[in-house]
Amino acid sequence: MEHARCQLQHMLTECVSVWQEGKPKIYISHGTDDEVLIIDYCSRRLVPRLQERGYDVKYCEFDGPHTVPRSICQEGIHWFLGHPLEA
Repeated sequence: MEHARCQLQHMLTECVSVWQEGKPKIYISHGTDDEVLIIDYCSRRLVPRLQERGYDVKYCEFDGPHTVPRSICQEGIHWFLGHPLEA
């Protein structure tokens, strides 16, 4: 299982070098306690690579595991649609 997880993490970060089609907006969130996709090997490597290639990236780290909290989901939708998040 650990070997497969490491391979997946490597693929996620390396795919940025291979695939580039257009310039879509990208919202990435990642829990600091994620044990499925380790943050240091995934988002913290992937986000800078995307930004270096000119992508509009919004990155949000949150305290939590491998999940998407409701507040993070709402923030992502509002960001993508260009609407401010109401307090």
